[in-house]
Amino acid sequence: MSADLSEKLQDPQFVATRCDLDGSGDLDPYELKQAAQVYGISFSGSGDDTGSVDLRVLMDGQPRIGKERFAEMVASRQRTTSIRAFE
Repeated sequence: MSADLSEKLQDPQFVATRCDLDGSGDLDPYELKQAAQVYGISFSGSGDDTGSVDLRVLMDGQPRIGKERFAEMVASRQRTTSIRAFE
């Protein structure tokens, strides 16, 4: 992978834009799962899988989430992972 692409993949907005297959400006559950895989985030159906995010909770009853919400999710996940690394 090129250094340029590797750098771009650090930006959740870039990843969300590339995974927005229908060009709607936000992510449906399928697009969200694809984008989240870039950051090692997996989804559970019930929320009780260790290390998994409950997709239903994240979507908050909405059919789609915005790219900003996705970026917040990634940032939150990265902070949590960093904190766990120091424990």
